[in-house]
Amino acid sequence: MTYPEIKEPKQRDQLSDRDEGFRTRVVHVLRMPTAKEMQDYERASTSVVAARRSIETRAFLEPSGALYDKLHISHDGYTGAVPIVHKSAAVSEVIAQLAIEADEDSE
Repeated sequence: MTYPEIKEPKQRDQLSDRDEGFRTRVVHVLRMPTAKEMQDYERASTSVVAARRSIETRAFLEPSGALYDKLHISHDGYTGAVPIVHKSAAVSEVIAQLAIEADEDSE
């Protein structure tokens, strides 16, 4: 498995007046979820409500946070706790990676 190259971000003292800000790099190390964990996550993360003339899909962040906490090995780049939206993004990347690997295996 190869990963894209990550360019080092500019440090605060390397910014010019034209730069709008600086970026930091965060790293999440997560284990791959089990099939049971994925099934529980998929059931809890969305809700579909059917009305007379419409269907409403609701997405919840809490299941992403809970799955992240189960899969979490380590993280770097945060001074405090990892925000739930970052946990959700990391879980989404894990799920996307699983889908890619499943597609490669089916070929």
